[in-house]
Amino acid sequence: RLEEPGNPSFLGRRMEQREFIASALLSVDEPHGGMAAGVTLFREQHRYLAVALAHEAGRDRVLVLEKNGETAPERVLASSDLPSGMAGAPIRLRVTGERNRYRFEFALADEAGGSQADASTWTVAADSVDGGFLGMDIGGGRFTGSFIGLYATSPEGNRAPTVSVDVFEVKWRK
Repeated sequence: RLEEPGNPSFLGRRMEQREFIASALLSVDEPHGGMAAGVTLFREQHRYLAVALAHEAGRDRVLVLEKNGETAPERVLASSDLPSGMAGAPIRLRVTGERNRYRFEFALADEAGGSQADASTWTVAADSVDGGFLGMDIGGGRFTGSFIGLYATSPEGNRAPTVSVDVFEVKWRK
């Protein structure tokens, strides 16, 4: 998890606007229990949203995660099982931001990394997720910004899997 010590990795950039589409094409070699990799909207260690490829109980899943406060637990907002035998196969993850609402989607990709999904075959993992806590200064009510980026985590003591990212792009919408 992004909030815990262990083996986290993060590469991000400041969110320039609240309306955007961000997508990533990634694959994970040798996934193991407790690992996760994906796209996060990250304000700080205890405030984030994420869509991630995770490996739990021997299954690959796409999870939508929320953490909103130091004492609040990380919540799974949505979970979608992937077909068996997907370990190491590329997957596309996408986040669409419209002000303080976010849509999280995924699509399976072919061996060459191209999407097998067109606009009509993306699977919506979670829609209209409230992310107001990511960009609002509670005291002043102004947008202060967060980061959008890629992350990977693995439980402390476990070998981190190799996460390959072929594409990560953010398109700002005005």
